[in-house]
Amino acid sequence: MNRNLKKRGKTVLWVLAMFVTLLTATAPLAAHAAEHPLKLMVEQAFTADASPAEATFAYRLKPLEPGNPMPAGSTADGYTFTITGNNSAEIGPLAYGYQGVYSYELFQVVGTEKPGYIYDKRIYTIVVYVDATLTAIVVINQDGTKADSIRFENGFKALPGDPESTTKPSASDGTKPGGDGPKMGDDWNAAYIIALFALGGVLVIGAAVYLLVYGKRKKAG
Repeated sequence: MNRNLKKRGKTVLWVLAMFVTLLTATAPLAAHAAEHPLKLMVEQAFTADASPAEATFAYRLKPLEPGNPMPAGSTADGYTFTITGNNSAEIGPLAYGYQGVYSYELFQVVGTEKPGYIYDKRIYTIVVYVDATLTAIVVINQDGTKADSIRFENGFKALPGDPESTTKPSASDGTKPGGDGPKMGDDWNAAYIIALFALGGVLVIGAAVYLLVYGKRKKAG
């Protein structure tokens, strides 16, 4: 009987010791997470050779494990936000109450691509390491290398829409540059010049014949 009580007492003491150890481990972690909330900085670069209608793009932070801490306003699809022009966005805070490794993906949300726009379709993997005194973030590129920052590069390139930028017909097809084509005035001028030269030729020939005949008659007289 006494032996059984002693065994039960030791078991209770062991459970209490484990509980105290757990409280001791988690209390500093909760305090550290509260004092140092995690925030992510996302940068967008936008270049354009013309003034586009808009320069706002959407991005999404998606947890890779269920239950991962997420920013306020998140949905089942993740946390979606926008950035306009050459600007940055701060995402967070993310509060971690337990030690562990937490993984996320961050990518640009591209629905229907608009003509002229260039979208950065890279996907970043974000790994957060949390222990009692430290929260570390590692950002990984798609090729597995470590990224120095989270940066997306979008752009806009104007499409050729000016009629003057299209290919112009060559002079060999009888048209003028600019697609005007042949004109009636040009044909009339050419015909007039040809007729004038022909008439001049007839006059010259007639004058020569007259002089020749007149000269012969004068000699004969």
